[in-house]
Amino acid sequence: MAYNTKRNFVNVDAVTFVNQAISASSLVAVTVGYSPLTQGVLVGFRATLRDNDGNSADTITLSIWKSNTATIGGSTAEQLASASLGFTSDTQTLSQQLAGEGVPFFQQPYVQITPGVADTDLEVTLYVAALP
Repeated sequence: MAYNTKRNFVNVDAVTFVNQAISASSLVAVTVGYSPLTQGVLVGFRATLRDNDGNSADTITLSIWKSNTATIGGSTAEQLASASLGFTSDTQTLSQQLAGEGVPFFQQPYVQITPGVADTDLEVTLYVAALP
């Protein structure tokens, strides 16, 4: 019997941040067709820097959280993934695949960014595989 290695991916809505200041953004829910994405396997992401103050290079921290709060009882909540993205200019797209098989989740994930340049416009799309 052959093992099926084909993965079915979920068509996740993009998460958009507009005019984000140099501080942590609010946490934004990940959806599918504007409905909550409640389970899957996070395998990577794509981030597109659309614009920022001075049209300059930027390093943006991208965090993907397991819940809609970054802290629970004063402690840091569980992160599904985090990355520091080094953009060499505005209007650039970077993508990253997580190591291994990815990170499974069973409740709606949330995305947060922390840019290094003011007025940042960023679009984030998660790569999510359906659970078998």
